Amino acid sequence: MIVHYSDWRVFQEKVVPLSQRLAYLQQQYPRSDDAWNRYEKKIRQIETKIFSNLSLDPERLDENVDKEMNQKIDKMEMKI
Repeated sequence: MIVHYSDWRVFQEKVVPLSQRLAYLQQQYPRSDDAWNRYEKKIRQIETKIFSNLSLDPERLDENVDKEMNQKIDKMEMKI
């Protein structure tokens, strides 16, 4: 479930908002609006389940990942 959700949230090497990823996928893989509505509903259900026990806001996940990665890079540089 987490891998599937991650696939929906990552574009190339960057975590992006789900709405942005959905827009890209809709453009690249044309389907009926009904099909995309079902896909979005399902991935939103998965998102809710994953984040129900976390103190992270999924809409700000990209910001949190960037911040955390920058902190790790800073720590690595300090060791060097």
